[in-house]
Amino acid sequence: MLKTNFFYLLFVTLSVLTCRPQSLGNLESDGPQLYFQPTPKMFPSSWYDKEIKAQTAALPDQEVKRSTQCLQEALKKYPKKIITENLTGVYVLGKLNFYGLNYGGTYYKSTVFIGNKGVENGYTDEWLQQTFHHEFSSILLKNYRNYFNESEWLKCNSSDFTYGSGGKNAIAEGKSSSEFDSNFNQIGLLNQYSAAELEEDFNEFSENLFYPHEGFNHVLEKYAAIRKKREILIDFYQHIDPSFTKLFFDNILSGTADEPLNGK
Repeated sequence: MLKTNFFYLLFVTLSVLTCRPQSLGNLESDGPQLYFQPTPKMFPSSWYDKEIKAQTAALPDQEVKRSTQCLQEALKKYPKKIITENLTGVYVLGKLNFYGLNYGGTYYKSTVFIGNKGVENGYTDEWLQQTFHHEFSSILLKNYRNYFNESEWLKCNSSDFTYGSGGKNAIAEGKSSSEFDSNFNQIGLLNQYSAAELEEDFNEFSENLFYPHEGFNHVLEKYAAIRKKREILIDFYQHIDPSFTKLFFDNILSGTADEPLNGK
């Protein structure tokens, strides 16, 4: 799908006091809904049991505008068709806790959940957008798993490396750093959190594909396995939509991307 100059406009009316979900689409029925406070059925009932113990809180009013703008920017990087077919809602909440732990984000079916405790606590514009790309990539991986070349991906990892037991345990054990680390880079991973499981590895690469962390280009230059995984990931996204070209992602990496893909 070619890029066009017709923007998929993201109109948002900030009626927070009414506690209504806000549309990120140009029509009420077109596009995902944005929520700033918990709703009764946003999680399956099992997430409220004694083990998971889901706890949430409304997003402070002063964070609504910034959070909305961040999500608008994030969604511009996807063709409209991908958004409408795979994403029904996004929650940005002031508290997102599971298993007694603070979570930055998660997803359920076609909904993304993001925690935002304010810039002063590290929840910057960059972080919010990267978290959206991270979580949305899980939805896309689930929906288009047949496009992902898992066998080639695994070949990029060091032969003696084995993924851990999941993101939950990594967070609980304090092993969820997303900082680039040469000790992990040399075995085919971006960071500590990538080692948690294959899906987290995929997520970490995806967020850097759509909103690269500072220094990502240097990691790519230095490590062949990292470059190969990026190629595999671009191939995955291009199978979902042909407008996801290598040039498109190279422009994001170099900071020269100018047109959104959500024109059609």
